[in-house]
Amino acid sequence: PCLIPTYRQLSRNKVLIATALRLNDWMSYDRNQLKDPQKHLSNGRLISKAACLALLPGMSADGITGGAIWYDAQMYNSERLLLSFILSAAEAGAQVANYVEVIGFLQDEKGIKGVKAIDVLTGETFDIQAKLVVNSAGAWVDTVLGLLNSRSSTRPTFHHSTAINLVTRQILPEYAIGVLSQDTS
Repeated sequence: PCLIPTYRQLSRNKVLIATALRLNDWMSYDRNQLKDPQKHLSNGRLISKAACLALLPGMSADGITGGAIWYDAQMYNSERLLLSFILSAAEAGAQVANYVEVIGFLQDEKGIKGVKAIDVLTGETFDIQAKLVVNSAGAWVDTVLGLLNSRSSTRPTFHHSTAINLVTRQILPEYAIGVLSQDTS
């Protein structure tokens, strides 16, 4: 289980966190359809201030209103999951490639019709026609959007997460914890 304290601030209050917990449970409604009951995850829940502080010995009580507990899974082989998605897409008719970089878009008056690409191993450039183009460039999504003539790559379209998950030695015997940095700049 994961544990975070709740606070009075709007972005960290019990009502907002409870809503997030319900959304997480709703979006992962099928998570317990696995045959192995050892892999089932309980729904998230709120706990009292006293219960939160009892689970976080040494934590300052200043501003804490309670806590939130939720359950998450750990992915041991993310690259295998990605490969599975790629192979499934190929089986469904998608064309897949590796070591290919988008260098532009193919457009007409109706919209985007594909991409201009380069094979980064050979330097060969080529066009890829498509009924649908998905920008799945992750942290480089704005760079790819910047390749459109009508977009400026200097103004971010997407604001990326500034949180991190840091895995350390086990601090608490039963919980992973989430805490705020003192420097929120």
